[in-house]
Amino acid sequence: MEVGHWESDTVLGAEQDGVLMTLVERVTKYTLIVKLPSKCAD
Repeated sequence: MEVGHWESDTVLGAEQDGVLMTLVERVTKYTLIVKLPSKCAD
């Protein structure tokens, strides 16, 4: 197995007023979660 392959996803809040982005490294399961300011691309 090789370290360095990441999977990303976005999670919307129930009222769609909050957005989280998750990044998970597939081998080690190292996880980063970041709150995004909005769901719109700049």
